[in-house]
Amino acid sequence: VEAREVFEFRAKIYIKMGKYLEAIADLDQAVKLAPGDDRLLFERGNLKSEIGDYIGAIKDYDRIVETDFASSEYYFARANAKKEIGDLQGFEEDIRSGKKIEEEIRLFEMKRR
Repeated sequence: VEAREVFEFRAKIYIKMGKYLEAIADLDQAVKLAPGDDRLLFERGNLKSEIGDYIGAIKDYDRIVETDFASSEYYFARANAKKEIGDLQGFEEDIRSGKKIEEEIRLFEMKRR
């Protein structure tokens, strides 16, 4: 078992207990050990958003979008955080980007059939 997995597992337990700050601390450690793991960044961003740390959440979502721009879920999560801080232009841009990705996926799947 890798150390990253231990931190990730314990973070999940903290989440179930409603201890979001502790979960974020463990995810911080997991991200340090696996900085390219988008799942960890996304989970941490979602928790930050949950506790009202929208700027922190946006920073995590930004890191993901820089490397993995193929998931509309990341754009929609970042859009919601941007809306919470009053960045309506950023909100609209991310919603458009997310919808564009969903449309591209839909068209791709139609062509495969």
